[in-house]
Amino acid sequence: MQAPRERRAKPVSMGQNGNPAPQVEATEAAAPRAVPWTTVIVGAVSALGCNYWLIHMNSVSFNALPTTISVFFHVVFILFLLALINAALRRWAPRLALSARSLSLFYSMLCIASVPAGLDGTLILSAIVGTPSRLATPENRWGELFVDQIPSWLIVRDSSAVRGFFEGSSSLWVLEHLAAWLGTGFWWPKEMGPTIGPFIAWGAFLFVLWLGTQSLACLFRRRWDESERLSFPVVQLPLELSQNPGKLLSQRVLWVGFAIALAIDLSNGLKSINPLFPAIPVSGTHPAYNLSTRIVDAPYNAVSFLPISFYPLVIGLSLLLPTELVFSCVFFLFFWKAIVVLSAATGTSAIPRAPWIEEQNFGGYIGLALFSLWASRTYLARAFRAVVHPQPDEGREPLRYRTALLVFVACFLGVVTFTRLAGMSTGLAVLFFLAYYLISLAIGRIRAELGLPVHDLHFSGPGNMLINVVGSRALGPTNTIVAAMYWGFNRAYRNHPMPHQSEALHLAGRTGSDQRRVLIGLVVALAVGCASAMPLYARACYIYGGMAKMPPHVIWRGDEIYSKLAGWVDRPTPFDARSLLGIVVGTVFIIVGMALKTRFLWWPLHPIGYAVSGTWSMQLLWCPMLIAWAIKTVVTRYGGHTSMKRLVPIALGLMLGDITGGCFWALLGMVNNKTYYMIWE
Repeated sequence: MQAPRERRAKPVSMGQNGNPAPQVEATEAAAPRAVPWTTVIVGAVSALGCNYWLIHMNSVSFNALPTTISVFFHVVFILFLLALINAALRRWAPRLALSARSLSLFYSMLCIASVPAGLDGTLILSAIVGTPSRLATPENRWGELFVDQIPSWLIVRDSSAVRGFFEGSSSLWVLEHLAAWLGTGFWWPKEMGPTIGPFIAWGAFLFVLWLGTQSLACLFRRRWDESERLSFPVVQLPLELSQNPGKLLSQRVLWVGFAIALAIDLSNGLKSINPLFPAIPVSGTHPAYNLSTRIVDAPYNAVSFLPISFYPLVIGLSLLLPTELVFSCVFFLFFWKAIVVLSAATGTSAIPRAPWIEEQNFGGYIGLALFSLWASRTYLARAFRAVVHPQPDEGREPLRYRTALLVFVACFLGVVTFTRLAGMSTGLAVLFFLAYYLISLAIGRIRAELGLPVHDLHFSGPGNMLINVVGSRALGPTNTIVAAMYWGFNRAYRNHPMPHQSEALHLAGRTGSDQRRVLIGLVVALAVGCASAMPLYARACYIYGGMAKMPPHVIWRGDEIYSKLAGWVDRPTPFDARSLLGIVVGTVFIIVGMALKTRFLWWPLHPIGYAVSGTWSMQLLWCPMLIAWAIKTVVTRYGGHTSMKRLVPIALGLMLGDITGGCFWALLGMVNNKTYYMIWE
């Protein structure tokens, strides 16, 4: 029975300028309530099964890559099934039904646990750990160039363990294999391998690294969620499935969108089984329809890749995003294509790395983070004062400001120490992770405010930028080797944890959950993910063979970076002032653009489009985003806000239908160990 309504004062929150916001009345019924411990336990156990399925999709059956898009659709699919069951329970057995708090935390825990197991995570890292000893040959001279200099606790050197990893038809649970990956510790003779193995070293490192992003999410929670009231578009569908599944699923227009997307997926999946079935081409790459193939005259053929795609999932998500952002992403994609054409026309494309798009993208993310810090300066000043003088309203935060700052500092020092032990100099390690956490803050802010479908930042992480700007000659072989070893979590940022951590805290606030209990669940999920991801990938390679039967991209990820590393060490690169200038240009452009956008709200272009549109994934997204922008523009102009609201269930239906179809083929592919149809690359 609901408690009687009782008025009480709401704790003071800060406004946009850091001053106390007007107080509002709240009810006792709206007070945060703790999520049951059983939800945390079930979520932790379910995370293992979820990661097993995810890794099978990524590296064995190769039917889906759900962590390469902002919406981890395999988790949404699980939540959708739970919501259907829960809707029935609420009607027929209400005592057995799960609360919105439990459903939202369960969803958040699976998302956080999926981050380490994602494509841009331990799939690449496992290849980096397991391949160098096998790929090194007398011809490529990798052994003398860098393999012998890598610490033994970062890679696998045992020949038997490496052979099983490549060839398969073996088992991870062989004593020699476990010793090579886990380390000997106190349970096996030291001559069997290093004392600490890659499983322990990398698992602990990733946990500490991403515990730091969790502390940042806690520190900025109130600023983004309460002061600025950011919309967090990516979790709109999970929130509806958690809070109002009956109301959501009772809307007929939702099922129209659902049926359209599902029919497309079923038809395309059946086409892969029997060629007689018709295919409905929505993918940008399978089969590809590349507009640039129609452009044969120089310099216009420099655009190289411009696919047409119609992903229902992306169209649905883009319908939920701000119109100006969707347009800006498409505009700046063609802006970058024009820059490439101009570079080819002027002959500057012959200069290595010209026109320095990756450097400008990196600078754009750094500029966004710096602008966010400056805009939050009053809020942050109060948070720093709370380290010495705690505020009375901090009790409802996931962590007190003092604790959040101390955890972040401890994590920062931890990853710097790890990097120092691996061989990188202290100054470079500090610079590396300062840039990494600034990028993390920028990605978290982008997702919280705008909900972009992707934020990949391919090949633009701190390691690449250090080598591009400073040069491997000045860095030296050891620093270059360690920077290359971090390719596993810096190749791209599609499954970065911070946006999911911020969105989890937002869901906790929207569902009335106790923030601290939710934080415990998130940390547990992160620990489970970091501890299980690499062993699950290694297990799959020992069964199926990383080189023998698995998709080639598994081993190729290791060969990709080690080939680059061999070149950097064998032919050291010099300092490049033009790369540094590209970073500066990107940083200044975003800072100035954000300042102008804040002052002139009528300006139609959002500067964030500049930072996110020069990457691989945006080439796949421009067409569905353009379709969504056109639909929203027409509906808003001729139907007004009311008609725009009617688009929301259609958008959610397109997302749910595409997710359901894609996960159906992924599950069938796991059962049959066969590739069928991928809804997203």
